[in-house]
Amino acid sequence: MCIYVDMTLPLPPKRHAMPPTAPKRRLKPWMIIAGVIAFFLLAMTINGSKNGSTTTSATTTTTTHATTVAPAASAATGPKLDSPGRFACDDFANGYSSAQTKQARVDLANKVNQWAPKSKSGRIAEMGPMLGRGADSSLATWQIAADAFAQACFDAGWK
Repeated sequence: MCIYVDMTLPLPPKRHAMPPTAPKRRLKPWMIIAGVIAFFLLAMTINGSKNGSTTTSATTTTTTHATTVAPAASAATGPKLDSPGRFACDDFANGYSSAQTKQARVDLANKVNQWAPKSKSGRIAEMGPMLGRGADSSLATWQIAADAFAQACFDAGWK
């Protein structure tokens, strides 16, 4: 008579070649918005420190720097709204609500920048190129640039 005895040992549990990975973290919307705002503030600071704009008129001489002049102080010490600034702000206000697509935003920024660089009023000349860069970016970037341009118009006395 033959007795069969199983002499095999149980195998250890299978181990994975790679340890399990942690779940991917998603960026929260507020993180993205905070990053965009920080980027534009940094860009404005760098641009302001390179190009301090000096405005001279018959009665006053005013030097503004983006890093040192607050928006309210800019309105108080800067010159009144000039014609190119008024035209740029009017074009912006008239076209903002209809600029829903990226191409419409770029077209509006181009129209505004026909006048904005010629303005000597406050920060309108500074904010024109920023509006153009924002129009060619994401919707959130456009909204930040549009708000900054609108604030520059209000600071210069546009109504």
